[in-house]
Amino acid sequence: MKFSHLWDKLKDPEFTTIRSWTQEKEDYYESWLASEFQVWKCSDRYPFRREHVLFHAFLADMQVLEPIKIPSDLILKDVQLNGIPDQKWIDKIMKMDKCIVLTFARYPVNSISKQAKLEVEA
Repeated sequence: MKFSHLWDKLKDPEFTTIRSWTQEKEDYYESWLASEFQVWKCSDRYPFRREHVLFHAFLADMQVLEPIKIPSDLILKDVQLNGIPDQKWIDKIMKMDKCIVLTFARYPVNSISKQAKLEVEA
């Protein structure tokens, strides 16, 4: 799971991310429920390097919602940078017909494999 910004939510043990909806994305995320993802920060689409990995998390939940049905506090927390919600991202979300709201849970440090721990610490 790629993030272009180090959102405040990424510090939490459980966090959401709101993505634009397509049927393909819905099918993809639905097939990956309860699976492990690498969470990484990289502004470039390519190349991906290990140093971009922040941590590992599993996909705990997926919901498809109209933006108006997403609780406002969830949207505000989802797009918060340095304690301030980013209006540009709020506007992007509110213009979507439907969204995919993904909930991730970080793996506790002691449950991550040795290799994953090295990647997280890098």
